Amino acid sequence: DTSNYPIHHPLFSNTNKRVVGKFKDELGGHVMTEFIGVRSKMYSYTGEESGKRAKGVRKCVLKKTIAHTDYKRCLLNRKVYTREMPGLRSYQHKIHGEVVN
Repeated sequence: DTSNYPIHHPLFSNTNKRVVGKFKDELGGHVMTEFIGVRSKMYSYTGEESGKRAKGVRKCVLKKTIAHTDYKRCLLNRKVYTREMPGLRSYQHKIHGEVVN
């Protein structure tokens, strides 16, 4: 699916836009120089654009405390890293603050 490419790009096409089961180019035609895949749905990439994903990790924690170098260290050194994720939880209709690792 190349529907997120610029309109003037030679590969631009809307034919597969929002079709289930089709691969989509996350970078929209930009060049990726390095990719670190730690596990399924947990990866980081750099290049003209950079990004990172981690399933089960809150966006604020991912944005503020986890860097591309952390993914690289985890993969190369085979070390597990943990981060604290603060949040609100409701027990018996009472809201409590809690920290999850």
